[in-house]
Amino acid sequence: MPKLVKNNQAVESDGWIEVDSLEAASAALQPLIPLSLVTEARNNGLADKQYGILFSDQDSFEVLLESLSEQPVIVFKFGKFADGRFFTFARELREQHAYSGDIRAAGDFMPDQVAFLSRCGFTSFDCRNEAEAALIPGIKGIVSNAYQADAQQPEPLFRRK
Repeated sequence: MPKLVKNNQAVESDGWIEVDSLEAASAALQPLIPLSLVTEARNNGLADKQYGILFSDQDSFEVLLESLSEQPVIVFKFGKFADGRFFTFARELREQHAYSGDIRAAGDFMPDQVAFLSRCGFTSFDCRNEAEAALIPGIKGIVSNAYQADAQQPEPLFRRK
């Protein structure tokens, strides 16, 4: 069973592969490059290749914004459960920077956070195991109608009626 949930469906793979070096990025069809290697990758011939950005809790959001061009996917790799910055970063990418690509959660996030991650703009989830991936489609629909505006629904409830 797959560990990736995309568009509320479990999928085997979407082709994106995490790499940790420029050599591996050159060999992969769809590499996910750590943010620390993005500038070097552009300077060494990967500018013409389609790649995604792998953002860790050690990276700077300002550097991510400077590195953004037309990456089809940004993966936020949660390092610890208590860190909520990625919720804010995803919402900021959607609302203030008009990012329309896939924003993926990976690493140490909990399935019960999926509804809130979705409201912030996350569109896919790379789960730690198959059991978590099986839970996500059901959990995502728990919050069906939120009062506040969010990345999915820019109008608050009182304006929608």
